[in-house]
Amino acid sequence: MNSRGRVTTVLLTAAALGAAGTGCSGQSPPTAASSGSGPATTSPAAPTGGRQSPPRSPVDASRSPGQTPATVTIAAVGDIACAPDDSDFNDGRGDGDHCRQAATAEAAASLSPDAVLTLGDNQYQDGRLDAFRASFAQSWGRFLNATDPATNRLWPVPGNHEYGNGDAEFAKAPGYWAYFNGGTEESPNPSGVAGRSYQGWYSRSIGSWHVIALNSECNSDTGVECGQGSPQYEWLRQDLAANESKCTLAFWHRPLFTNGKHSGSSAVRPLWELLEKAGAEVVLNGHNHSYERFPPLTSDGSENPNGVREFVVGMGGKSLYSVSEGGNPQSEARNDDTFGVLKLQLASAGYSWQYIPATFDGNGTFTDAGSDACH
Repeated sequence: MNSRGRVTTVLLTAAALGAAGTGCSGQSPPTAASSGSGPATTSPAAPTGGRQSPPRSPVDASRSPGQTPATVTIAAVGDIACAPDDSDFNDGRGDGDHCRQAATAEAAASLSPDAVLTLGDNQYQDGRLDAFRASFAQSWGRFLNATDPATNRLWPVPGNHEYGNGDAEFAKAPGYWAYFNGGTEESPNPSGVAGRSYQGWYSRSIGSWHVIALNSECNSDTGVECGQGSPQYEWLRQDLAANESKCTLAFWHRPLFTNGKHSGSSAVRPLWELLEKAGAEVVLNGHNHSYERFPPLTSDGSENPNGVREFVVGMGGKSLYSVSEGGNPQSEARNDDTFGVLKLQLASAGYSWQYIPATFDGNGTFTDAGSDACH
């Protein structure tokens, strides 16, 4: 690892609550989905060049009517694949503490996850389609089945690098939509596994949970908005009002709360407020290339058992950023030297988490585990 200072805090809590369960079904969940400005079903997209996942049976297929859904396993991480022309790319294997996307993909695969949530900045530096095909597809593409959203296991959201990170040529994330939804950079398919192209918000059911993908790249260049009254805000409000699940998880790229290199994004606060009001349990973010776990929080950062617990999981392979102690709010666990993925097990009345380190010489050994009940 490099020589800069590291902060590692581990808080191991009790074994998963009975409500949170411990099993992994090893089968793919049903993916009833809605996306865009109103309720809709995501439509199949054309092949995009990623490795295709074999068809997997829905997780509820073996249940009798009325039986409690099985515990399902999710792997989540953001800030993943180096550009293929990166000096540390090394045929996708990486070097030192850069470009370790192959190792983190193996860590995710070892969990036999029912779904894989990628938390933005999937492909560096500007998310162009040829880079997705040459880098991301060779490691994380194994979870993608873009031709059939019903059996696809990879659920993405975009990050600032998909939007070119300030490069006007990529300000509408053309490579992201083309890779995940099919089509070309000039004309991606209207919708697919990434929701509606040029929007990127959608929701799906997994086990007994409601999972919501949102787009945090809210500015005039992208054309995406997060504020009250915006299409994304109104869609989320309606989606939450129609949600009948006891437990809800949301994920997007930029965190509201963080003690990492990049400051938190106040633009997403209105979305957090809707989730908090609806009693959501968990928010997952990336952007900072570090790991943090926060206690349940309200939108102003106050600890509250009825608040939403945030995880920042930006350790997908690109690089590592320092994370500081202290801060307001204070994270309960943090790390900046161990690439890996977050494992979540979602049960009918609760959830458990475990940070899974990637395996390669020189990686750290940090882990973090615990459990909580749904509101």
